[in-house]
Amino acid sequence: MACIFDFIIISYLAFAFFMTFIIIRHFLNLKKLKKITKKHWQITLLLFFWITGAIVFYGSFIEPKNIIVNQIKISINKTAQVENLKVAFISDFHLGPFKKEKFLEKIIEKVSAQKPDIILLGGDFIHQKENEAKYFAPIKKMTNSALVFAVWGNHEYNVDYDDKSEFQDRTTGLKKIFLETGIQVLNNEARLLTIHGAKFYLVGLDSTDAGKGDYPKATYNLDKQIPQILLAHSPDVVLLNPATADLILSGHTHGGQIRLPLVGSLAIIPTYIGRSFDQGLFKFPTAQLFITRGLGESGSRARLFCPPEISILNIDL
Repeated sequence: MACIFDFIIISYLAFAFFMTFIIIRHFLNLKKLKKITKKHWQITLLLFFWITGAIVFYGSFIEPKNIIVNQIKISINKTAQVENLKVAFISDFHLGPFKKEKFLEKIIEKVSAQKPDIILLGGDFIHQKENEAKYFAPIKKMTNSALVFAVWGNHEYNVDYDDKSEFQDRTTGLKKIFLETGIQVLNNEARLLTIHGAKFYLVGLDSTDAGKGDYPKATYNLDKQIPQILLAHSPDVVLLNPATADLILSGHTHGGQIRLPLVGSLAIIPTYIGRSFDQGLFKFPTAQLFITRGLGESGSRARLFCPPEISILNIDL
């Protein structure tokens, strides 16, 4: 699939360049004050191919590498003495044919510069193949300054939100690397953490798209008076009715990946909760949901008006 999209992108850029050359050559051959209508059409076509070619090139090769660090303020205010927790939340790496070790090293550098208290990884680490886990070798640098927790996404199981027929566990290589580097993978389990004197539960769910997420199991017998942050790859987790979670952190949507101003996402959002929940912070009666637009791409290598995102969450517990 990646090769098909690359072929389409490169073919269009070649076509746009060729048509630009043809139009310019014909334009220069026109005699002054003659064939004005034809000249206007040629100028229009020239602008069309320049603009569309520039958009395709930018969206395919420039914006996907332009990592943005977004600062988000979130208030839970559930503890007697409000404490601030600085969380680096990153998801949807999709390391593989388009992005490899250098891209991960760039992510690590930007995350480390923020000096977070804790780093949360939201899944979809690999693009398509299990051996793409090898690109995560530099991840050990991320654990030098903060605790790092992770959950699996649908790409770790080769499933889509509406198609589980090709289920395949691809986590072996990632498990080995994460174990060696001290990254803790939460599979339907909770950790009671204390940071800056404040206690909170970090709950991690396995992939709900793969049918492996079990919220009741993960939260069995937890103290409801203690703040709870739920890490789950897909925002569809809200359909599991996580009534005791104060904040849900998800990725999966890529923010739509291809967006237009005032229009929003042009792509189908791969969730059941609806295309309105594509990126950002949403408030429900019992919880808040934050969806990051992630770092990598699936399908086409392109992003447009939706650059890769490192989300720095400043949470008042």
